[in-house]
Amino acid sequence: MVESPGAPRVTAAVRAIDGLIRVGMHGAELCLVAMMVLITLEVVCRSFLGFSLTIVDETCGYLVAALLFLGAAYSLRQEALLRVEFIIVALPRRLRHVVDLAYDIASLGFAIILLHQMARLAVSSHQRGMVAPTLMETPIWLPQVVLPVGAALIVLGLLAEIVRDIARISGRLPAAGESVAP
Repeated sequence: MVESPGAPRVTAAVRAIDGLIRVGMHGAELCLVAMMVLITLEVVCRSFLGFSLTIVDETCGYLVAALLFLGAAYSLRQEALLRVEFIIVALPRRLRHVVDLAYDIASLGFAIILLHQMARLAVSSHQRGMVAPTLMETPIWLPQVVLPVGAALIVLGLLAEIVRDIARISGRLPAAGESVAP
């Protein structure tokens, strides 16, 4: 197949997006490790030292939200997010790619709305000086800022998927799990 003159730039952009998604995945992994360390410390402190760190519940709650939003784009890239597979796999290959494209475009619309709303939430919390009503009194925008970052990764991931979908429909990219014919 003949590639368009812009194909190398598109390929480079998709690779860059995949790299950003991997950074988000590593951030999610760090959140998980931090949660494990904090919970372990809390158990040790309560069981053997007779006191509580008192910040573990709140901090782990923030870390769970960060893990979810930072890891969602990676799940999208690995095709591990929810899809009605039993219907999609029954379709002819070309129609399946068209359905994938339609799904990704619709998802992109929702992801853009999510990004916009999460950004508004974090900015609003910052402007209003909101703090958590807890012992830590965490400025609430700090954990909220991860939400639009994760939503932006989802938007970028969906854009990359749309590019891949179009390439599959046009025959320039094999379907996932298929190899290129010699």
